[in-house]
Amino acid sequence: MINYENQNFNVDGRLRPIAKWDVWFRIPVGLCSTLSAAIDWCKSHDMKPELTIVPVPVVISEDGYYEALG
Repeated sequence: MINYENQNFNVDGRLRPIAKWDVWFRIPVGLCSTLSAAIDWCKSHDMKPELTIVPVPVVISEDGYYEALG
């Protein structure tokens, strides 16, 4: 869960400070951190990127943990 007011999020029962916000791309099997990776996955599975990829905001901690919104 992301706490906007305190600028942190909970991963595995531990609060981690938000180091940055980013946009990643949801595909049917999970998240891709780059649009090009999401497009490549879609093409390799005969899916149209415009109908398959959904951009999502992601918070990331200094030590690489992340949580996607939505």
